[in-house]
Amino acid sequence: MNKEMFSGQASEPDLITLFFECPIGAAGAPGTPVRQRGFKASSPLVRNSAGNYDLFLDEGVWEILHVTPYVETSAAGAVTAGAATVARCIGRTPNGANPKVSILCTSALGTPVATDPANGDSLIVKVIVKNSNA
Repeated sequence: MNKEMFSGQASEPDLITLFFECPIGAAGAPGTPVRQRGFKASSPLVRNSAGNYDLFLDEGVWEILHVTPYVETSAAGAVTAGAATVARCIGRTPNGANPKVSILCTSALGTPVATDPANGDSLIVKVIVKNSNA
């Protein structure tokens, strides 16, 4: 490797890691967020259709660099064969009045089918953002 190629380089400036956690109720309805620093204060998680959610961030997010969503199964919603749910990011919309990440939850086994997390499960999302165009 060429040492000069890396001289003066530093890690990305102004990176912020955000965490969001929200229990999911009956019929996939978002409950009251448990953790939501950096996300819209009112109704940050919106259910669009079965398994399809938009998570709205506070304004001022210049770039959404990384999204890690997952579904945490509750003791009450114990996983039964074929009922496990996985989540993945399907879209990112930064730098606007309503920055958001779009998340799709699907069945984990067999052919993936859009499905809501079980009642009592939690949707947990880690988002790394850059709040500057530097």
